[in-house]
Parts: sequence; structure tokens; C-alpha cells
Amino acid sequence: MNHIHNRALLINLTEETSEIIETGDAVYRKFFGGRGMCGYYLNRFLEDDPIIFHSGLFAGTDISGSGRCSVAHVSPHTGGLFRSDFGGDFSISLKHAGYDGLIITGKLEEKKSIIIDHRVLLGRAPDRGYSSVTPGASAWEGVTYAGIICDGSFNAHRGSTGYALAQKNIESVCIKLPEESEPETLSANEDIERLINASPALTGRLGICGFGTAALYDLAYSRKMLPHNFFGSVPDGRVNAHSFLSGHDVIHYTCAPCGVGCKKNINGEKLPEYDDFAALSAVGLADAESFYECFSKGYDAVTLAHNIDFYRKNIRDDDPKELLMNLNRYKELKTSGNGLSVKGLEIPSLDPRGACGVALGYASATNGADYMSAMAHTHEILRKPVPTDRHSFEGKAYLNYTLENVKAALDSLVPCSYMMFAVSAEEYAKALTELTGEDFSSASLAEAGENIWMNEIQIIRRLDIETASDILPDVFFSEGANGHNPLDRGAFDKEMKRYHRLRGLL
Repeated sequence: MNHIHNRALLINLTEETSEIIETGDAVYRKFFGGRGMCGYYLNRFLEDDPIIFHSGLFAGTDISGSGRCSVAHVSPHTGGLFRSDFGGDFSISLKHAGYDGLIITGKLEEKKSIIIDHRVLLGRAPDRGYSSVTPGASAWEGVTYAGIICDGSFNAHRGSTGYALAQKNIESVCIKLPEESEPETLSANEDIERLINASPALTGRLGICGFGTAALYDLAYSRKMLPHNFFGSVPDGRVNAHSFLSGHDVIHYTCAPCGVGCKKNINGEKLPEYDDFAALSAVGLADAESFYECFSKGYDAVTLAHNIDFYRKNIRDDDPKELLMNLNRYKELKTSGNGLSVKGLEIPSLDPRGACGVALGYASATNGADYMSAMAHTHEILRKPVPTDRHSFEGKAYLNYTLENVKAALDSLVPCSYMMFAVSAEEYAKALTELTGEDFSSASLAEAGENIWMNEIQIIRRLDIETASDILPDVFFSEGANGHNPLDRGAFDKEMKRYHRLRGLL
């Protein structure tokens, strides 16, 4: 296929060696790149406990939001699959270095950085001229849900990569920045940009362009789906992105190439993403200092907030700010907390009782509770591209199955997930056809997505995570909250069985 190197760099830290792993076109046609190839290499090298970074097929083009890099490994926090992606220059730097992917195995005897230029070095991180991925400071303090920070400004959704890197004694992974990085222009991007510019959710005055992904807070508030008191009550609504940004000089920045500019910097401090904003607000930490502390230390804010809530209710009702600022003193806050999780990953910031497709998606996601795996909330909450009844499980098995496949494929091209609010698989298929010179359709993207998903199923089965793990915590079936009734367990089980049949798991 055009636009790929067909190779990854394999680094063995124990032996302090590196080699090139060449992979043929057939594998890329099956898994694309990004998330798909991360899963392919993870399955292949699973016994070596690898950490894998991989660029998407659109890396190096002008497709909006396509500069992201995928990462995958076995999560030291959950014991299951971790997968995510992040912005910055890491993906394009990896491409310019001559590789599509990076596979890291083994462990260093002492802390060093991995430095990739025309050769691979282990030593002290360069001061400038490199794109770098660094474990958050909390990773070195034993926080199992510590994430990574790329180029000082971007982090991966959810956490544990930082802790995984620290366990291998990796201080940072640095790749030489390209001297010239003009993106390849694709005419298909014109339609993609048109749809983005026409989307109120993305570029509207009250959308993500204006307030970052935290703009979704008001939408979740209006649907009574925020995690206040950890899915037990409704917040007062005075905390939101609009009130937080009012009266401040806001600097907008973005994951290039992208015109949405969802990242917001206020007085030198980063406005958090939606999940972080909602989770920290739920435990009374809706202030700039708390947000910045969480980002700079690399915490997965969702898990952190769950742990703070559990600690205050079951151990001691300390001030949440005291717990956050001195978390290294509290062993109980460094690992899993209150049990509101799926496959070991804590429930994020949308109450599943308010949207049945979201509930089903939490249970089925290969990496644990994650509404971004199916993105059923685009239909149920944003009501795009078509609205569906969010209070019914009927038809959600097929909806989620379809959405999961498409999302897995797009995660392997790696445009930003939020572009799915406006752009369909058809537009991305046209862009992929133009890029590679091969014929792709939305159906062939879905086929690749199913390959990717089923490969992840193989991985979690090897990690002893079975179909029985596709379930939500009991509280969501036994207790109502925020005006929502408990979920109907019979309807959930019936639709989950349909989903498993679609996947060929029954």
C-alpha cells in the first residue's frame, strides 16, 4: 500500500538492541495502522509485555485531526487491554524517521530515555528538536493509572501508559522532529472540512471549537447523565466550560492538522477534556489548580475521582483538594477504588442509565468501560446522524456492533474521534482511496474494523478476560438516580446476547 513503510522498530531494552520488523501489505489491508496495528503487534509479542506506538494511515496528510498516534499494551492498572491515542508531533516524527510503528520490550536496569534519530540511543533526553512522550510524574510515585504527556501539552485518553513506561525505567521516548513536515494534500479533505465547518457540535459558537471537549458538560447535564456524587445526584449546573472560561484570556491550540482547536489554555494552565472536567467536578475539584495538578502529574482523572470518592465515603472524609495535592501519601488512592468498573476500568463520565446504547457499549468494549469505543452517544445524545431512543435497548446490539467496527477502523486511520460528530465513514473511505490508490468503501472500512475488534478479543481472551466480563456493576440495575430508572437487566441481557451472536461469540 502507498504511504506506509511496511516496518516497525523493535527495541529490546533488556538486551539494549533494536531491529526492524517488516510487515507486508496484506497485514496493513487487514488492520490499516494506528489502533489496528497496535493490536496486531500486541497479539504477536504479548508474552514480551510490549508497549506499542503506531501512526495512522492518514499521518502526514492534511486530513483534519489526523496527526494523532495510537498506543497499546497490557494495562498494569486493569490487567487487561489498554488502547488509546494522543496528539502532538510524535506520529509524524515516527513516520519521518522511517517507521510506521515502535515496539518496546524488556526493561532497563536504570532510568534512561529512548532517543530515535538516524540510530537508536539510550541516554539523557535532548533539550530540543525532538517530539517526546514522557510518563506523568505520578508514574514514578506508584500510581497505576498514570498516563503520558506528549510534547508537554497532549495526553492519551485515560491512563496507565505512563506507569507502564516507568516500570520499564523509561524516562521518555524521543523522536527527532522532521526538518520539513508539509502535509500531503488530499482533495477528499475538502468534503471533510465542509462537514466539520457545518457542525454546530464541532465549530459552532457553543461547540468544541469554542469551549473544548468540556463543551459536552452542559449537554450531559441537560440529560442528567453527569457522574455527580458518582451517579447518585444531579449537580447544580453552575460549573461548566462557559463559566470557567469567562473573563480569562484563552489560548486555543490543536493537534495539527486540525482547524477545530479544541485544546484551551488559560493563564498557562490547560482546560481539561470532558471526562476529566466532569469527573473532577463530581468530587468538588472544579478549579484551575486541580485541573492543572491532574494533567501535569499525568493522572487518569476518571479513576482518580472514583478513588477520591471511595476514600471519602469509606475511609475518611478528608478534603478532596488535600487528597489530590498529597496523593503520594495515600496508598489507597494509587490503585482501583470503588468497584464501579468494567473489566477493571472505572466508569467514565456518562451515566449508563441515561442511554442504553452507552450502557451496552461500556459492557462490550474490549478495553473496559469506554463510551468512545462505540460512540453510541452520537446517536443517543447528540442525535447525529440520526436520533435513536436512548431509553430503550431495542436495536442497540446491531447499532453498537456497527459503530464499534467503524470506530475501530477510523482509530486505525487515526483522525480525532470527535470528527465522527460530523464526518462519516464514507468520506474517510474516499480519502483512503485517494491516498493509497486502492478502492475502499465504508463497507470495507467496517470489515477492517471487525478484524481489529476480533483481534482485540483474542488478546483479552489470552489475558483470561471472558464473555462473562461484558457486564455492568449491579448498582446500575438495582438503583435509579437523577430521574433515571434502574436499567432493565432482562432487556440488557437479551440485547447483550444478540450482540455476542453478531460477534460470533456464542
